[in-house]
Amino acid sequence: AQEGNQALLEASGALPPNVYTVWTGLPTAMPEQDPLPGRGRPDPRLRGVRLFPKIHQFQLAPWVVGELCAWCSERRLPLFVWHVELEWGSLQTLAAAFPRLPIVIESQWQKILYHNRDLFSLLKACPNVLLESSNFIGQDNVSVFVRSFGAERLVWGSFLPVNDPYASIGMVLDADIQEEEKRLIAGGNLRRLIAGVKT
Repeated sequence: AQEGNQALLEASGALPPNVYTVWTGLPTAMPEQDPLPGRGRPDPRLRGVRLFPKIHQFQLAPWVVGELCAWCSERRLPLFVWHVELEWGSLQTLAAAFPRLPIVIESQWQKILYHNRDLFSLLKACPNVLLESSNFIGQDNVSVFVRSFGAERLVWGSFLPVNDPYASIGMVLDADIQEEEKRLIAGGNLRRLIAGVKT
């Protein structure tokens, strides 16, 4: 985590002004080398924190990542987590404990279609949870999502360079929803999250 964050920190001077970074976070309980989100002031380019609880072997629970979540919530930094990295009950507990923290479930690397019952129940219970769309594949999934939860809770993503962006944007373009809702999903919602961050 620290090596990737350091590489982003070193590259930030060469990035265009409208390009931002998402750092990998770890629980803040252990004394570890920097750079890690959760300590001090965030890098001015930072616009989100991504967690990998299974890969990095920690519980996605308030008693483990609560300090980091409080730090992110205070700065309105969204938390990102792949659905294959989480237990649904743990995420519900975390989202309920930090209701002002935007939590974006990323639909990689497996189709999230297989988890729709858990996903939709979680979205109904926790209004601060959003979904990233790159692997939200299924018949009319985008239309059903928007009718159920509103366009404001779906964030477009492509998972470039692994995936082709045409499949993901095609789902939005072909959805039976209003043009303004398509614009929100295609970029408006992510811009709103970015604009809300206080670094």
